[in-house]
Amino acid sequence: MLAKHLPDLRTKYTPDVVIANNENITHGKGPRMNQIEWLNEQGVDIFTGGNHSLESVDDIREYLDKENSNQLRPDNITGEDVPGTGHREFVFGDKKILVINVLGTVFMGDKCPCSNPYQKIDHILRDVNPSEYEAILVDFHKETTSEGYAMANYLDGRASLLWGTHTHVQTADADIWPG
Repeated sequence: MLAKHLPDLRTKYTPDVVIANNENITHGKGPRMNQIEWLNEQGVDIFTGGNHSLESVDDIREYLDKENSNQLRPDNITGEDVPGTGHREFVFGDKKILVINVLGTVFMGDKCPCSNPYQKIDHILRDVNPSEYEAILVDFHKETTSEGYAMANYLDGRASLLWGTHTHVQTADADIWPG
């Protein structure tokens, strides 16, 4: 689907950046390096992850730790020797963006140990100057839409775009918030 449709979508809409969540690309076993390379060739610029992001960690550890890696994993994953990062600045033309990837906690505790995503985002945003960015984008990989709404309320006026991945059900909950 991606190889067939992304080129036409890029031509039609001329996006500055294409971001895709790839944590389930290997049947729920996290991305592998050959898949990251293939997705890059198809025109995906940045990858976010989720609770399965590190299941193939031996294959992608070195890439996750590279300074210019375009593969993020949830920033609030806890544990020893967690490679990579869950937030990074990216530059496209004259536009600098900040992309943040965090994992929700509702019904996720047994799937992937993680710290509080709200506190993690606060920590990240304290260390940056928002006016330096064209946009601050957040992938909130969570199980429930209610946790997504809570994060939307929390980030209203602090992030340009929040999207949720992982819910596994079709939702029609797109909203524009006041801030």
